[in-house]
Amino acid sequence: MDIKKFETGSFRVTEEEKATRSPEELKKLEEKIERANLDRLERMQDLYVKQLEEGLTEALNTGSITKDDVGEWLKAVERQAMSGKGGPIQEKE
Repeated sequence: MDIKKFETGSFRVTEEEKATRSPEELKKLEEKIERANLDRLERMQDLYVKQLEEGLTEALNTGSITKDDVGEWLKAVERQAMSGKGGPIQEKE
């Protein structure tokens, strides 16, 4: 099976694969890929929520958090989620 993984981590059927599959096979394959991509996005979302919770808990426990810090954390999580890029949330210097 010829499926390409893109830099964003999502999968798509290649043109070569489209040319060798029947419409029914292609539809099933595309549905399978769509489910895999959605599962991947859900896992990423869960990871971002976990990172946010850990960071906020640590900041609360040390007493080093302010209302503005919470806003910055939320903006960072949203930016990463919208960009589709993984990786830990970077702390502001």
